[in-house]
Amino acid sequence: MSQLTAELYAVDPVSRLKLGLFFLSPKARQIPPTLKPLLASIPPEVGRRLLTHLDRTTARQFERLHYQKNVLNGLATHLVTLHGPDVIPSAMQGRFPKLGRKRAGSQEAGA
Repeated sequence: MSQLTAELYAVDPVSRLKLGLFFLSPKARQIPPTLKPLLASIPPEVGRRLLTHLDRTTARQFERLHYQKNVLNGLATHLVTLHGPDVIPSAMQGRFPKLGRKRAGSQEAGA
């Protein structure tokens, strides 16, 4: 995924601001500098709506729950770090009890 996003951002640098939050790695310890202020400005309710939007428009296109979780987990992980676990919509908490939880040793670069 990192190669694909790098190609996208090379062709259209503004797309990082438009789509970058949806492509964040759940393993990233550092968020790209262009996305830090954007992520920090998202209140919990907006974060819940973003996750719901991502779920309805993208994640649910996949039949397997594992793939759906993969789509949601990057943004969810960074929103949970910022706002705590209550940022995850309750319907998603039921489907994905561990959504937004980082694994030990995570250190990959961001979007």
